[in-house]
Amino acid sequence: RKTEARALNNRCSSLLGDGDLAAAKESCQQSLKLRRDIGDQGDLARSLGGTGDVLFAQGDLGGAGQSYGEALRIQDQLGQKQDAAATRVSLAYWSLECNALESGRKFATDAATFFADTKSPSDEANAHLALAEISLRDNNDARAIGEIERAQQLAATSSDTTLKLRIAVVQARINARENQAGTAISTLQSAAKEAAKTGDIALALEVRFALGEAQDKAGKTSEARATLASVSRDAKAKGFGLLATKADEGMKKLVAAKAS
Repeated sequence: RKTEARALNNRCSSLLGDGDLAAAKESCQQSLKLRRDIGDQGDLARSLGGTGDVLFAQGDLGGAGQSYGEALRIQDQLGQKQDAAATRVSLAYWSLECNALESGRKFATDAATFFADTKSPSDEANAHLALAEISLRDNNDARAIGEIERAQQLAATSSDTTLKLRIAVVQARINARENQAGTAISTLQSAAKEAAKTGDIALALEVRFALGEAQDKAGKTSEARATLASVSRDAKAKGFGLLATKADEGMKKLVAAKAS
């Protein structure tokens, strides 16, 4: 049964990357049930984390927060420091979407400190990436620049293409905020091609969403509307409710700005 639960959890992660959220959620829930029955708390926390990732992508922030929160409580109780730090990064991104910026900053800072102490540069880069996103949301561009530069330094020798593309997306968002929308658009157009090659549906959608935002910043309203509409359509088709909602909100802002 433990082997079956592990296989289901691995399948959940794979299906999430492939963009099959309905099947991913089913696999995660089956793994979660098995592990609750077995009673292995460490493995249960991993299933909770996977479930949180799926619910987060679907836009169920309440359910995702509960899953991540329970996972973190177990990991802290068991002294699973590495896993707990990874869950704190997930909670940082969750807090960002809930607009709980101070909580998110604490989660990400604690994780970054742990990963720095354990010399895990890619993981630390991911934590600084979360801090950069939180700083942007908080309109603290100077801090966002410092965080993204640190993430870039840490990821310089990494072979993780997904991490580097995610860093490029945040750097482009910063560029767009700093009146360099043209540079941001060029970066994101290249990133979109690379993201499509990875087969990671969520990443590809995120890059295209950022491209729509940059087009809006550049005053290319019709292009931004078309990009965001395509993101909304494709995200809804795959069940990525969070991104679909953000794309829809972006289009509403475009309409409101035109009306004013």
